[in-house]
Amino acid sequence: MGTFYSNNDYRNYLAHFGVKGMKWGVRKERAKRSRYRNRRGQLNRRGRKEQAIYSRAANSANKKADEWDAIYADSVKSHKQWLRRLHENGDRVARDLAETYKAQGFYKGREHEAARENIKWHTREDLKDIRLADKARNQWRTRARYYTETPVENFSSKEREEAIQLGNSRR
Repeated sequence: MGTFYSNNDYRNYLAHFGVKGMKWGVRKERAKRSRYRNRRGQLNRRGRKEQAIYSRAANSANKKADEWDAIYADSVKSHKQWLRRLHENGDRVARDLAETYKAQGFYKGREHEAARENIKWHTREDLKDIRLADKARNQWRTRARYYTETPVENFSSKEREEAIQLGNSRR
């Protein structure tokens, strides 16, 4: 007679209907779908709208960097003129300043020392202005580069709000 299988025989063996070599319990990692890109990786309508926000912000940041560029150039020019004036006739500049202090009644008996200190202070302040303008223009250029080079998906909501404010500040 034939072999009789009972209903409980399925417990005695293990069946696997997967791919040969496949690991049990491991799933293939799927690429996350972006809300800003289609399946081909191109920006969709929402992505283009977001990109426009960041490109406006980058344009505004570049304009601010250009403004700081002009301030930097003026500061350097002014400082060079000041140094040239001191180099050509530094003693006369200090003497004239000391005479001005004497005429105004300032620094009684210490006019020459005060004049030299004032010249040093003026030089230090010029250098501070130059460093400040250079730092500001570099920060704005970096920010503009960040807005243009970073993919739309990588911006946080806080960065998005800052970009919207920056983009709208020039209108």
